[in-house]
Amino acid sequence: MVTEAEKFAKEDKEKRDAIDTKNQVDSILYQTEKKLKELEDKVPGPVKEKVEAKVKELKNAISGGSTQAIKDAMTALNQEFMQLGQSIYS
Repeated sequence: MVTEAEKFAKEDKEKRDAIDTKNQVDSILYQTEKKLKELEDKVPGPVKEKVEAKVKELKNAISGGSTQAIKDAMTALNQEFMQLGQSIYS
């Protein structure tokens, strides 16, 4: 049993990582889209377009299935989302 558990430990870790990443992505997409709707009239056009482009990239990465590509797209979206916040408060 121990040998079998060790054999599948790596697979289990990868599956857990993929599930955790998917949950984070769902949360980030929801929050981003919600804020875009709430602040639609306050967000400058170019900033909104960049954020929407990153949302689209993240959704494309999800359909691709690579966990690392999803993480990279999620990081890029987070950076653009921070720019959105800065543009509103400046």
